This record gives sequence, structure tokens and C-alpha cells, in this order.
Amino acid sequence: MADLALHLSRLTGILGLVLTILCGVQNAPIATTALLFLTATAALWCATILDRRAGGIDFLIAFFFLFFLAIPARLQIAHQTFPWGGSYSAQTLNHTYVLIATALLCYTVARLSARPTEPRKAPQLPDKSLHRWAFTLTLISLAIAALIGPGNLFVLRSGFLDGATNGLTSQLIYIGRALSLLTFVLCLYLLAQPRPTQGPTLALTLLAAATCLSFNYPPALPRFALFGCAIALLSIRLNLFSPRLKLVLALTAPPLLFLLFPAVKMLGHADRGVLEMAQIMAQTDPTLYLLRVDFDGFKQIADTLVYLESAPIRWGANYAGVILFFVPRALWPAKPTDSGELISATLGYPYTNVSSPLPAEALLAFGLPGVLLTFLALGAMTARIEANAQARQTLHHLVLYSITMGFITIILRGALNGVAPQFATAFLAYAAMTWRARA
Repeated sequence: MADLALHLSRLTGILGLVLTILCGVQNAPIATTALLFLTATAALWCATILDRRAGGIDFLIAFFFLFFLAIPARLQIAHQTFPWGGSYSAQTLNHTYVLIATALLCYTVARLSARPTEPRKAPQLPDKSLHRWAFTLTLISLAIAALIGPGNLFVLRSGFLDGATNGLTSQLIYIGRALSLLTFVLCLYLLAQPRPTQGPTLALTLLAAATCLSFNYPPALPRFALFGCAIALLSIRLNLFSPRLKLVLALTAPPLLFLLFPAVKMLGHADRGVLEMAQIMAQTDPTLYLLRVDFDGFKQIADTLVYLESAPIRWGANYAGVILFFVPRALWPAKPTDSGELISATLGYPYTNVSSPLPAEALLAFGLPGVLLTFLALGAMTARIEANAQARQTLHHLVLYSITMGFITIILRGALNGVAPQFATAFLAYAAMTWRARA
């Protein structure tokens, strides 16, 4: 029965995406296109919950497309109310749905096509080497903390956004956040191993925890980063391949998103307290909340299409900014501007610190081929990472699975150049560990 429900959900989702693309291309009534996409994303999320080979990464990707794109877009179009006062023609909205549905279809096809392959064998570093890596990365994090000083670590988010830290300091903080989170995750996995050296491992874990908490001081973190840290750490103990557990999360995640997510923003303000957070949770109307700036993803993708009507694509400049995130702007004056900022400033919006979801980034980078390649690669990589993690072959695979879960929503939301230091450092350090294991 469960298998039948899985296949029906998956078929409904894929068929819904195809119909969304066809209706969008033919400029069908926008209400029809919106309903088709909403149905498709809801069906694919159900399939993810039922699928025993789909883990936390796939769950979060499906969650993002449903709750940050499909549902808000449906309501925003119905109310003709978009964040920052945007206004769009029916053709632009239809083409926006075509772009998003194409991206999700490529991801889904690639992830399912990669299923039959066997998890790749990878060499495992000895425990002593992993301890040395954890110790070294902790020392690097502590060195960064000493360089920037505690006064910059414990700045409230409101002060951080108001320029309380300069560009280089901000860059170092982002790097330290990602590096310390990776180290803490690694230490927790090491601590869970049945080894006789639990004493030193526990001491190292406590040091890594203190370092991680210092860098990822909750009132200083953007909400996506805060929830990302929590997800990465929870993934160590939660089996997110279990349909039963995913169903529990599916029932609890929407209330957390619509009630707790807006209230947590108050952590970054010195004059706001727990009582005010509780009042916000009690007074939040989910329908009205979905019309606000926290759910600007669909609008930003539509703005990208409007921008490209009169401007060229970036020919991978935004992707190059991610790869070379560690180069300071002082040394690279032409370092790419965040895509969200570029588009919002060009279109004349008063606020430019906005998102730029991955479909928009891929389109900006290389046009439609960029969207196809980006999401085919994302689907293949997600399938590979989750297959290796479920097989529990090596500690490397489990660590990669956890940090990818922690950062995937940040990556999907963008803008890539703006959030690159928040995730790329962890993946770069992981790559160094894996390269050493293969050497």
C-alpha cells in the first residue's frame, strides 16, 4: 500500500510539473498554472516522505519548493500582492512557473535516475587522523575568533546588518561559522564511535562545541543559518530516511515555519524579549505572512526574468564568486555583486539585501542550459550523498550528509555570492579531508 502511494505521488508530481511547463509556455490562465505547480510540489513532497531511500536533503529540497515557492506564489498571485510592491504581467508569471517547474523536474529526474547505482567506495581516514583534522580545524576556528575579537562575534544581528562589522571581518565570521559547525559535527560523529579514546574525544568535542556556539551565537545568526545549524546537528541522531519520522517532521515543520520562524527574528534585537516573541507567534496570520518579504523567492525569480529582458546573462560570474568566495573584494574589486542586489537595484527597488533562489542564479549564470545542468547536477549529487549516508560506509559520508542538510536551504534561497562564505568553507574543508583520505 505504501509503495502504491509512493508511485502515485511521484507520478502525480512529475505529470504536474510537465503540465505546469506546458501551460506556462502557452500562457494559460495563471490560476491554472499556479494550481498545477502547487499540486505537483505537494505530491513530490508526499513522495519524499514515503520514499525510504530519500533522506533529509531531499526532504528539505521538496519542502523549499512547496513552502517557500509554490504556496506563497499561489497566495501572492491570488491577492495580487508581492513583496516590495512588485507587479507582473500574466506572461511573466507563467514564464516564472515554467522556469521553476523545469528546475524541479530536472532535479527529480536526475535523483531518480541515479538510484540504481551502487554507493561509491571511499577510503576511510584512521580515527587518529580524523581526530587530528578535528583538532586542527578547531585551532583554525579559534585563531579566526582571536583575530576578529569577541566584540565582533557577539554582535546582534540587527547591529551586524547595520554595519557594526566591516567587510573583511564579516567574511571571517562567515568562514568561522561554517568551519566551526563542520568541526562540531565531525566531533559528534567521532564521539558516537565505540572507541577506547572517549576521554580525549569528549574534551575535543566540548572545545568544538564552545567554538561553534561562539561563532554561531543565536542572536547574531540569520534565521536560515540558525535553523541550518540545528538541522545539521539533529541529523546526527535522527534517521531521516524513516517515513514515520519524516511524517512527524512534515506535520511539525509548517507550524514552526509560520509561527516560530517570524518570532525568532526578534532574537537579533536587543530591545525584544521572549514575551514579544510569544506575542508574535500568537498574532501571526499565516495567510498574510506568506505575502511578506520572508517569502520573496517567487518574486525574485520573476524579477530575474524581467531583468534579463534588457540585460545580458552573467556568463558564470555569480558561480565564479562562489568558487573564489575567500578572495577579499579589496584584492578583487570586480568581485561579482550578489545577484539579488544587482537585480533589485537595477529594477529600482528600495531594498536590495534580498534572496536570489537557485533557479534564478542558474538562469543568470548560463541561461536555460544553466538551469538544466545545475539541477541535474543537484539531483545526482543528492542521490549520491544520501545513498552513501544510508549505507553508512564511512564517517566522511555521514559528515557530508549532515552539513549538506544544514546548508541546502541557504543554497536554494541564495543569493549565492552573498551566502557562499556561509557554506563553501565547510565543503572546502570537507574536500581537503577527503583528498587526504585518497592520497
